[in-house]
Amino acid sequence: MVSGSGSRRGDSSSRESDKELTAITKMLLTVIAVFLICSITNICIIIYFVSYMGQEPLEIESVSAVPLIVNSSVNFIIYTMMGKKFRNELRKMLPTCCKRNKQRVHQSSIRTLSNICPYFD
Repeated sequence: MVSGSGSRRGDSSSRESDKELTAITKMLLTVIAVFLICSITNICIIIYFVSYMGQEPLEIESVSAVPLIVNSSVNFIIYTMMGKKFRNELRKMLPTCCKRNKQRVHQSSIRTLSNICPYFD
């Protein structure tokens, strides 16, 4: 009896592990797909401007960088939407970060007010 319940726990743990592995795999495949789309777009932009517009690659650097910048931005969104662990860690970090900034702003505004008017000490 005990071994039966132990194996059920193992099966449940194994299923959770499989679900987590599947979720991570989907997230990484999405990141790779977005990367490929953005990289191919970048290459197409360069080929278009060099071949059809007669411009040098250095002249189109700012335009061709846009898909790569989009890729970096989209990665954060993908991690946030698909990564449960990433979201949880982000939630843990943000309140701490925000509290520190609020304290710094509050202390700095009190110093500024006390410099202007001595009644705020």
